[in-house]
Amino acid sequence: MLAEIKGKLDKRGSDIHERSEDKLTGDFFGSLRYLSFPKAMKQILTEMQILKKEANDIGRILESIDIEYWDDCIKFWYYHDEVGELDVLLSFEHLQIGIEVKYLSGLSSDDDISNDNEDHEEISINQLARQSRILNSIKDSEQSALLLFIAPEPYHYSTVEEVIQRNILREGVSIASLSWENINQTIKALLISDELNEFERLILTDINLLLEGRGLNRFRNFEFEANTVEESMYYYFKGASTREGITINFNVQTPIKRGEFYEFE
Repeated sequence: MLAEIKGKLDKRGSDIHERSEDKLTGDFFGSLRYLSFPKAMKQILTEMQILKKEANDIGRILESIDIEYWDDCIKFWYYHDEVGELDVLLSFEHLQIGIEVKYLSGLSSDDDISNDNEDHEEISINQLARQSRILNSIKDSEQSALLLFIAPEPYHYSTVEEVIQRNILREGVSIASLSWENINQTIKALLISDELNEFERLILTDINLLLEGRGLNRFRNFEFEANTVEESMYYYFKGASTREGITINFNVQTPIKRGEFYEFE
């Protein structure tokens, strides 16, 4: 993780490392384990947007979790023999949370199945549909189940909305979305609070630098030194650059049509 933050990864394989979702998953969630659950992980989870709610008590259950040590509550790359894999599984007394992490790639599997108007349910190979079946199979009768999809904006929301519309998720499993940009903003807010000791602040600073290095931050403003903007003048804003130059990428999920206008937030 520190090698990536400091740009010291082997240049021959740096692109592979910097694009790796598994490395991002391990670095991010692995580092959060060193903080008590309420200090960071709980704060991040409260930012998620539950788009399909199968249980009304998820927010209450999450709020009630107040544990210091939670390494025994997290599993990485949990594999189910018949269905597939969860990047992260959080297991608590009354709640199972499965997490799928995306960075630059799309879902690993999908099909055209939609159960909106069907008399019987067809089983989809869609990655999120399969993961909902994993959660349904491992939760007990006393537990609620939630599938959380983490991805860059706006992909995190549109992907979850699509699978909900297709009605391919297993009944009894709620699903939520959360963007990396939102996570990074939450971490920044924690860093300026007075609730952290030096050790906790160091961990969150490293996580923030990791996400910033991956480009997972929101545009906030232009740094502008002039006191006033004069109508007859023009202004040049220069972004951060590397040896390869400045890369600007708008993550657009729909075709761009001539004559239309688009707003990026």
